[in-house]
Amino acid sequence: MPRKLFEDFDFSLLTDSRFKEESVREELIAPLIRDLGYSNSINSKNTQVIRNHGLKHPFVSIGSSRKKITVIPDYLLLVSEKPAWILEAKSPFEDITDTKHVEQAYSYAIHPEVRVNYFALCNGHHFIVYDINRPQPLFHISLKAIELYRGLLKELLSPLTILSFRDFNLNKDLGLHMKRLGFKNSDSTLIVDLKPLMILKYNDDLFSFTAPVSDGTTTYLGTFDFDLRVAQQLRAILGEADFLLLLQPIETMQLQFNLNREIRVNVRISLPEAELLVENEKEIFLPLSVSEFIFL
Repeated sequence: MPRKLFEDFDFSLLTDSRFKEESVREELIAPLIRDLGYSNSINSKNTQVIRNHGLKHPFVSIGSSRKKITVIPDYLLLVSEKPAWILEAKSPFEDITDTKHVEQAYSYAIHPEVRVNYFALCNGHHFIVYDINRPQPLFHISLKAIELYRGLLKELLSPLTILSFRDFNLNKDLGLHMKRLGFKNSDSTLIVDLKPLMILKYNDDLFSFTAPVSDGTTTYLGTFDFDLRVAQQLRAILGEADFLLLLQPIETMQLQFNLNREIRVNVRISLPEAELLVENEKEIFLPLSVSEFIFL
């Protein structure tokens, strides 16, 4: 029978104030990483464990706004010299579900110099794994119960599978991306040169369109909602005839206004006040609120 991963560890030590983050790294995270198949050993030619990997350009951008990366995760795991996933260690007295910790790890994971699909956090009590495209963790595991999940973790995070195990049915959503980066609904962001393919009218005071948005390395799909007041600003963009078609009364559940030509719009957006996720059989997304169409 294989030896249990933490069978000799006394978990009561996690309540001792002298057991700090460095102890979590040495006593719990290091053996877990080795168990998953990562090592700097000369016998492990295709994996590497890098500690405290800094960034040359510690910023990520969305539209006209930049967010500074304020954390350097403790572990960057490489497979065949390619970044595979990151792991951030915390002390046993820190809550790794705190949004500030999750946002910091996420912002590092999606940085152009790293660009991994998975990030994890561990405080000795729990080990949490996130997919950058999902709002909720894939795994939230008590390390006391790690034996129940060792197989599942290896299926996802081992060097043999980490670069190929992907959920391609889930789009990368701009709203979720901005929320994870720590944007608030009070933050106003300008996004230029959007190309909507159609405009949906759900009711007389709710319109929406989708458009791709690129940060230079990754393309996200944004969903942009706006009300009748903001819709009035489309008159100059669409022209009088098409604008009147957009404002026609709804006779069914929704109106799909197909644009008969390519248009480009600049919008000032923010996260919605009520940050309600929308989920269907293909994706999870967070619609963004348009406060203004802008002519540059």
